[in-house]
Parts: sequence; structure tokens; C-alpha cells
Amino acid sequence: MRESDGPPRSRPSLPVVRALEKVARTLVALREGTGPRHDEALAAIAGALHDTERLAFQTLDSLFEQVCVLDARGDVLYTNAKAHGEGSSGGVVRCTIGANYFAACGESPDDEGAIVIDPSAPPRIDPTSLPELAAVVRAVAKGQLDAYEFEYPAGDDRWHLCRIGRVDGAGSTLVVVTHEDVTARKLAERELRLSACVFHASADGIVITDAAERILSVNHAFERITGYTAAEALGRTPRLWQSGRHDAAFYEEMWASLREDGRWLGEVWNRRKNGEVFPEWLSIMAVRDDAGRLTHYVATFTDLSDRKAQERRIEDLAHFDPITKLPNPVLLRERFTWVAANAARQKGRFALLVLDLDNFKTVNDTLGHTAGDRLLERTAARLRSRLREGDFLARQGGDEFIALLPDLHDAQDAARLAERLLAETQLAIDLDGRELFVTPSIGISVYPDDGSDFDTLRRCADLAMYHAKTNGRNNYQFFTSGMNARAVERLAIESRLRQGIARGELVLHYQPQVHTISGARVGFEALVRWQSPELGLVPPISFIPIAEEAGLIGALGSWVLREACRQARAWRDLGCSSVPIAVNVSPLQFAREDFVDEVRRALAEADLEATSLELELTEGALMQDTAHAQRTLVRLRDLGVRLSIDDFGTGYSSLAYLKRFPLDALKVDRSFTSGIGRDRDDESIVGAVVDIAHKLRLSVVAEGIETAEQLAFLRELGCDHAQGYFTGRPAPAEQLFPAS
Repeated sequence: MRESDGPPRSRPSLPVVRALEKVARTLVALREGTGPRHDEALAAIAGALHDTERLAFQTLDSLFEQVCVLDARGDVLYTNAKAHGEGSSGGVVRCTIGANYFAACGESPDDEGAIVIDPSAPPRIDPTSLPELAAVVRAVAKGQLDAYEFEYPAGDDRWHLCRIGRVDGAGSTLVVVTHEDVTARKLAERELRLSACVFHASADGIVITDAAERILSVNHAFERITGYTAAEALGRTPRLWQSGRHDAAFYEEMWASLREDGRWLGEVWNRRKNGEVFPEWLSIMAVRDDAGRLTHYVATFTDLSDRKAQERRIEDLAHFDPITKLPNPVLLRERFTWVAANAARQKGRFALLVLDLDNFKTVNDTLGHTAGDRLLERTAARLRSRLREGDFLARQGGDEFIALLPDLHDAQDAARLAERLLAETQLAIDLDGRELFVTPSIGISVYPDDGSDFDTLRRCADLAMYHAKTNGRNNYQFFTSGMNARAVERLAIESRLRQGIARGELVLHYQPQVHTISGARVGFEALVRWQSPELGLVPPISFIPIAEEAGLIGALGSWVLREACRQARAWRDLGCSSVPIAVNVSPLQFAREDFVDEVRRALAEADLEATSLELELTEGALMQDTAHAQRTLVRLRDLGVRLSIDDFGTGYSSLAYLKRFPLDALKVDRSFTSGIGRDRDDESIVGAVVDIAHKLRLSVVAEGIETAEQLAFLRELGCDHAQGYFTGRPAPAEQLFPAS
């Protein structure tokens, strides 16, 4: 031993060592002749060796492992208490002293065995195969293998570890086979694997640090969320990804909570490796050992970026229109509250504008809703570009917008802005090569003149907007008290009309249609009247528009159709000549999918042949959905019903649909026939319509004939039929064909 090694340290005085030392001292004394007699020495040696053996066996019996000692032939020389105790299985092979291990495996002790182990390649055996187990034991006994161990299931979710080793000495070879219960270790390993799997499979980022905050471990989610790899994070502190958004007081509060409660929860902003700042929900827990000493910190965090973005999207949907990106009615009311409160404080004025796009439905119906949405988007951008800074524009729904104009000096400020909006919308909008024009009708109400709350000002502006539409559209109107009076009157008429339809107050008058040459009656047009107890006989021009807006036109039109068919049948039963009765069909009524079935039922209920009914349709009704119109007209023609176009020349006047649709007649509108004898242009138009209709094999009815001169002109043109006050006023059925 080198000097630097120092003096040898004394070994601990173990019982086995003391017994062997006693044997050694006795042998030395015998050799030197200074010890006890020979027989006494032998007895002392035997006692010491016995003590040593007893101690060795006690030690083996105290082990938790099962121990079995074999000789080279496989005979069992020794088993400890664990190996043959109560309930012991003896491992894979039951071992009892005096038995042969190889025989227990089903092999002869003197044979080489059925399986030979190749020492050059470490064997992998099936623990349940006794021949393979015997082969390994032979290989260890022969020195072909130094040792061998394997794990095997021991039932009831328990595991054992078998070790096979060799002991050489005193000219003999012993094989020691031990079996150790490793269930606890296997379960711990399983828990560790499961924990590791959960650790790395977690969608939340996990960071484990020591007590000094040095990072010991991170999971895959941490790498994905922060952009830092595990190698970049290990050994660093969480300050690596701090965003700098939180002040010192924030972190002081965090650490105070960790010291007092051992945990902290909260929302934190951190920074990814690429510099992006992101929100996370962070939980930090302090870990202490059994003695209460701080050993680790475990932090888990959830990336809130997607959730925050979703919250922003929900917020946008709650307050902004997805098509135009303008504020929606919810945000409009919030802004109105602020504007109204400010105006009340300052004793100021502001205006509310309702803008409704004219004929927008036509764009939706002809080009589709996608084009309509794009048109709304473009129109909204143009309207917004003409507003002042501080003005507020929102989409109310459909094709309606509302603008708030704060800080008005006088009402003319609102008028000037409305004029700018009208001027902006005069310009065409290009959509995929199509030039589209949309104009607004604008209604204006002013705070506090017309009201002080949102609903009142909105209602006033609505009334003004409807007045703008009735005045030709594409203009603006201020609210006046007269508009409110008319609105109240209209509402009263609507209520009475609804009750009148239910009470049967509708009546039909019939206006004759005559042959222009013979003057003979060739048909009648059914014209609805409302015999109101309060208002008297109300003409259709006063209540038909209200019925259309109030959704009553369907019930009204159905009644007219059934009543006209009933009257035609009644006239035929009186022996009157069979002439068709013409019934006006509203666009809403014609658009219904069950309209043909409704006509069929009306004819069947009256037991009337279809040729006695003529349906008059407007150009607008046919052009709203040309495919539907084509199908419906063909089905009506198949019934035998006559079909005519009313007010020809005032709408689309498309020659294409005259050729495509199965029509029988055209009716020239009174706006053209009234100019006969006074306006050469009107006369030329009437002549052209008659000429075109005849070339398309259609008959012509001229409406609004008031004078003999007009009738003579039509006769010279070859116009087939005439209708007007000159040829016959509308009258009740009993006046036209009195019962005898």
C-alpha cells in the first residue's frame, strides 16, 4: 500500500469472521504446541465451524429470495426456509433436498439434455419450458455460462426474478438457483412507464424544475407550444420564455402564493422561441419530501391562443355582421346609448338614418345570394367611405342599414350627408363583369325633435324611408308628423282589413271586355272591392298594397279565385253565354308551389270548365323566378286555363318570355291607351304591341278605353278587345245578368 493510502482501516467484527479467526488461532496453537490438547482443539474447531454453518443457514433463511443449491449432477443439496416454507411454490421447479432438479424438469440427470445451449449467443428461453430451463442450468454447471437470469409471471399479477449462478471451490461445482419476488418493482416500473407516457402524451405543457428553478424535464407539448427543444430548456430557468408583460408585483404575488399555499393558478402571457407572445393558463405546484423540504416545482400550462381567438370570433359574431363587417344591431344600440347620453349632456342634436336598398331582391333572385352578399359588402364599404369621422354605420339586416350622425349643427347637416350617400350609390358596381346599380331610399329622424329613445327614432326614420320609396325611391325624406298620421291610418286599415276578410266583407265587381268591331262581350275581369262598415266601399288601390305588405294577399287572392269561379258557374246555370272571367294573380300568390293545385280545387269546387277561367299575371311575377314561372304556366295550360300578361309595357317587356311562355293574350296598360288621340308616341307603342302580339299569335286587350275616338283607333289597328269605362263600368254580378 502506498503511503498516501494511509493505514489500513479495521474491518467490522462479524460473527462469521470471529468464528473463523477462532479456528485459525486454534490451528496455529496446535502447530506450535502451545495450545490445548488435540481433542479439545478439534472440538473447538468443530464448534466454531458449526457456529459458522448455523449462522450461514440462518442468514440464508432470513433472505426474502428462495434459494436452492444444486451439485453439478443436479441433486438438490440445500433449500432455504423461503424455498420450502408454507405456501411456497419453489419457483418454476419445486425443489426439495435430495431431489434431482433435472428429473423434476422431466430429463435424466446423466444425459446431456434435449436442448444444447450455444455459449456464443446469449440464450432467450421460455420460462415455462422445463427442458429449456434445465438446459440453462446444465450450461451454468458446466461453465458454459457464467450466470443467467430471467423474469416470469407467478400468477395473480405477480412476478418473480430467477437467477442461476455457479460456485466453484474445494474441487466441486455448485449451482445456486434463487427466486425473488419482484412484483413491487414491476408495478413501480409499470407506473413509471405509464407516468412517462402520460407526461409526454399530455396536450398541456409540463415543466419540472429543482428547488433552484433549474429545469430538469419538459414534455413534448412544451416543445410544441413554446418552440424550445428539451435540450435548449434543460438546465435553464423558466425566465427563458418570459414575455416581459408582467411587472415585478405580479411575480411577487405568485411566489408568495407558492410559499404559503404550495400552489399558484392564473393566466400568464409568455413568449415563444419565434418571439410570438401567447396567453397560457398556468398551474405551479411546489413538491416537498417527507421531511417537508422543498425538492421540486411542477408547472403545467395550457395554450390559450385558440381559445382567445375563438372568443374574439364569438365577440365579432355577437357585435359585427359577418358579410359587411359592419356593427350589428346589438352594437348599434350600445353606440346609440352613448351618443344619446352625450347629446343630452351637451344639449346637442344627432340624426338617425335608415337606408334601404331599392330592388335589391331582384339581384338576389336573378344572380343568387352569393352575388347579393358581395353587392352588400361593396355597398357597405362605399357608404362607410362617405361618412364623417365619428359617424356610425351598422347593418340592421337584409338590405337595410342604419347610420348615427352625432354632433349636428342643424338638420341640413344630415341632408347634406344623405345627398353624398345618394351620389356615391349612383356609380355602378362591377361584379364579375356585370355593372350593377343599387340606390337607397333614406329616412331621417332627428334627436330630440322626433324622439329621445332608439325605438322611437328608429320608427320615425322607418316611416320617412317608406315615404321616400313611395316618392320614387332613390331619395331621402325627413320624418314629419303627417307621416306618422298616415302610418297610424294604414295600421288601422290593416287591422280592419284583416277582420273584414274573416267577416266576409269582400265583394267582386266585374268589368266587361268587348270585341272592338262587334261590341259583343267576350269576357269579364273580376275586380275585388272591400265593403267596410266603417269606411264604405273601398277601392283596391287603397287596400291591395296594404294586404301585400301585411301578408294578407294570399288569403285575399284565394277568396277572389274561388268566388270568381263560383260566379261563372252561377251565370252558366242562368243560361248566360259562357264567357271567361279574368282573375288578377299577385306575384306572391303565383310564387307559391301549390298555386296550380289551388286553381284546380277552385275549378272542381265550382264544377267549372277550365276554359271559363283566365288568369292575369304581371311581368314582374313571371320574371322573379323564370324557371318556376315556366313550370307553373305549362301546368296551368295543361289544365286548360287561359293565360294573359297584365299591364304589358310597364315592366320588363321582354320579347324573349313572350316567345317562351305559353300565353294567350296581352293587356296594354292604360298609361299608353290614355294618350291615344293626344300623344303620337303612345299611339306608336300601342300599334307596335298589337303588331308584335298578333305575329306571336296572341290576342290583345286594351285597357282604360274612355272615349269613342280611342275605340275607333284600336279598331283600325286590329286590336282584338277593349276594356274601360266607355265599354262598360265595373258592376256587381246581379246588375250585369239580373235574375229573371
